[in-house]
Amino acid sequence: MPPDKLSTGEIFVQIRDALRDIRVLLGGSPIELPPPIEDEPIPKLIPAKIFDIDLSVAHADEPLGLRDTKMLANSLTILAAPSSFSIKQDNTNNDSLTVNVGMEISDEQMKEIFYTNAAASGTGQIRMVWSAKAIEK
Repeated sequence: MPPDKLSTGEIFVQIRDALRDIRVLLGGSPIELPPPIEDEPIPKLIPAKIFDIDLSVAHADEPLGLRDTKMLANSLTILAAPSSFSIKQDNTNNDSLTVNVGMEISDEQMKEIFYTNAAASGTGQIRMVWSAKAIEK
């Protein structure tokens, strides 16, 4: 089997056996190595992040922070909106949308979300799901 199709444990066994053979060829006794460690499944990363917005402080076109992640988002869901706030997608010159809990937006190219609110109470939450693409400079 080609090396790129082998599991970590199978590669370890091949290396162990090769080391044992080299040691014997050089006149030594075989090296006793521990048994290979079984491959553990790699946990899937959740391609999403929940952003909290402090609604007790007034904001005007405040960036959510997507650009800092260097990832594009492809969907947005409003999880909490105990006080009124609005969002704009990608540019502060775009139209604002007043949000409500459960509101969803899908777009493959979300680079940033800007939010605006009057000082009120509570914490707004926006769940962003990442696209497979990174933001290009």
